[in-house]
Amino acid sequence: MYTVYNNLKKELAVLEQEIQSLQQEIEKLPEGKLLCVQNGAYVKWYKSNGAHPIYIKKSEEEYAKKLAIKKYNSYRLEELKGKYLLLKKYADLYEKEKEKSKDLVEQNPAYASLLADYFKDTQDQSNSWQEEPYPHNTKYKENIIYKTLAGHMVRSKSEVLIANALFLNGIPYRYECALRLEGFTLYPDFTIRHPKTKQIYYWEHFGMADKLEYQDRMTEKLKLYLRNGIIPTIDLILSYETSKTPLDIEKIEWLIREYF
Repeated sequence: MYTVYNNLKKELAVLEQEIQSLQQEIEKLPEGKLLCVQNGAYVKWYKSNGAHPIYIKKSEEEYAKKLAIKKYNSYRLEELKGKYLLLKKYADLYEKEKEKSKDLVEQNPAYASLLADYFKDTQDQSNSWQEEPYPHNTKYKENIIYKTLAGHMVRSKSEVLIANALFLNGIPYRYECALRLEGFTLYPDFTIRHPKTKQIYYWEHFGMADKLEYQDRMTEKLKLYLRNGIIPTIDLILSYETSKTPLDIEKIEWLIREYF
């Protein structure tokens, strides 16, 4: 199951790789630092070696370019190292704090016994809500061909990604559960119950956002939600993709972290 801590560790691992790669790239570039000096309408290049700057001729432009790359990447390296240190401190603090609740249950049998029903009830409520019968969308059932990790069938590969991410994060959902608004029956892609607050959210994924006819239907559906007090960023989660920009798991995980 994904957690804030796991995401931090993953981000730290990515940053560590980027820092190492950038350091190796910088080591391959020439010694010295580039100075660009404006002289009227002209720019002069100098190599700074800690003493007197050395003029770089226009015929040595390729050399100047390499020093420019080195300076740019050196700044990037500083930024990445700063970000890494901040995230590392936060990850260490988060690990320290989260261990308190973990230790309470794992190292104190008396507390574990008293809390057993609490954990069971919370999990049972989420599972029973998700699994109890509800009115589904029965149209075009032949298109429901993709199986999720939870064993549910959905209509698209993108919906598989969303369903799997919700499942792995322990967030109960109903797929295409009927919702009655203004005399119309909608079938939101996912109706979700917050595992802690029990608040209901709706997740609509618009998979052909670059198609004109699809955009019209998308706009009308959003208007219907808005007229009935279901507001994007409050209790309506939206994701989009186009033929050139598919949905990716990083975006889904980001949305889940934002809402749940």
